[in-house]
Amino acid sequence: MKNLFRKLPINRTANSPTTSFVLLLPKTPFVKVVSAKKRVSKILRSAIIGMAVSGAFFPISAAAQNVSPKFFGLSTRANVGVGENVTIGGINIDGGSENAEKTILIRGVGPQLESLIAGSLADPQIALYSGSTLISSNDNWEDASNVSDVALATSLVGLGAFADGSTDAALLVTLPNGIYTVVLSGVNRSSGVALIEIYEVPAAAGILNLNISGLEDLGSDYNYEGWVIVDGSPVSTGLFNVDAATGNMTQTLFEVDQDDLDRATTFVLTIEPSPDSDPAPSNVHIMAGDFAGSSAVLSIDHGAAIGDDFSTATGGYILATPTNGDNSDENSGVWWLDPAGPSAALSLPTLPIGWKYEGWAVIDGIPVTTGKFTMVNTADEAAPFSGTIASGPPFPGEDFLLNAPSGLTFPTDLSGGTIVISVEPDPDNSPSPFLLKPLVHQVPAGAADHTLFDMNNNSDATNPIGIASR
Repeated sequence: MKNLFRKLPINRTANSPTTSFVLLLPKTPFVKVVSAKKRVSKILRSAIIGMAVSGAFFPISAAAQNVSPKFFGLSTRANVGVGENVTIGGINIDGGSENAEKTILIRGVGPQLESLIAGSLADPQIALYSGSTLISSNDNWEDASNVSDVALATSLVGLGAFADGSTDAALLVTLPNGIYTVVLSGVNRSSGVALIEIYEVPAAAGILNLNISGLEDLGSDYNYEGWVIVDGSPVSTGLFNVDAATGNMTQTLFEVDQDDLDRATTFVLTIEPSPDSDPAPSNVHIMAGDFAGSSAVLSIDHGAAIGDDFSTATGGYILATPTNGDNSDENSGVWWLDPAGPSAALSLPTLPIGWKYEGWAVIDGIPVTTGKFTMVNTADEAAPFSGTIASGPPFPGEDFLLNAPSGLTFPTDLSGGTIVISVEPDPDNSPSPFLLKPLVHQVPAGAADHTLFDMNNNSDATNPIGIASR
């Protein structure tokens, strides 16, 4: 889709954070919003029918409106058609040097208007673009992966809640500086009267906003839980998980006592069992960050989390099957040792309580564990697939000779497969590899056995990052 708003000029004071909205209605002139000191022109009044302004559609003094001057919102009625007659809105976000991201609530309202307006749009849908790239879309608001956040944001901006089961549409997104396009249309090329609503969600008292990328779905037996450290004690900020289909957090906005937020020095993210009978944090701390003003940068290497980002981790492995007692099927086993010693071939940071390393061989696309360990110069915790004729060496590793998982046949040939070292929560939420995979290597085709292969550091690709804002 062509970006209709790439040349939108914004009148503002130099370096002042700004969020501006524009709207293009079918067969109407292009409309832009200008400074509050200028009057709304005749063309604006005639182009937009039924326009409602909430908070500050364009900047108004905080004293006059009793709201933050950074809060903006547009709600306007339109006859939504098809093709070129869909309704299009634009968002220009310029956070200046103060804040490069804004949380925006976008709603397409149709069924909620049924009792007020004849011919309302029965099933609206909204799509958000950056240039021609689709960022996000929604048909029914309750299908949003962050539906709890949508409900909270709706309350924060003062809008009426959608009825349960309605087909109204809503998106809640956090956007960096840039120009974006919103398209409001009807499902299956339907048409009718609808409201398009675009609001910047204000930083409300008692609200913690989490913006974290790189986390994964923990399944039904575990949740992420946030904590703020107040006077040295943890205070829960609430639970969330990650939508497996989208990778988005199921909730990003959390109501927290304002006094606790003001006095919080650190934010910590843990992994907790579900249900959880213990009100205290578990030992599995995955991310943390210290507050500096209104925000905390979250990482795994904070001292209250794992304490290391694994950027210096190194490792190597050989292919061998020492537990079968002869020199057959040597490419059916992997051991993290240097045959020149033999000596440890892994250099990994010591993990805190709540975490363990685990080795993996990806065989025909299926990850198979080699066992968990905390020390690189001792055997790992299990040998479910090794042979029984001889013992394995005192290093992490596994022979894939017996008890093959469903879909695989042992012995096998690891050539062309992938070898992985992951960092796993303890207790573990899943039999599959966790998101942290600091070392990875693809075994060469036709790999020679008893030859040391160096692994690649993969930490930058798998470490989650985020910000907690209060």
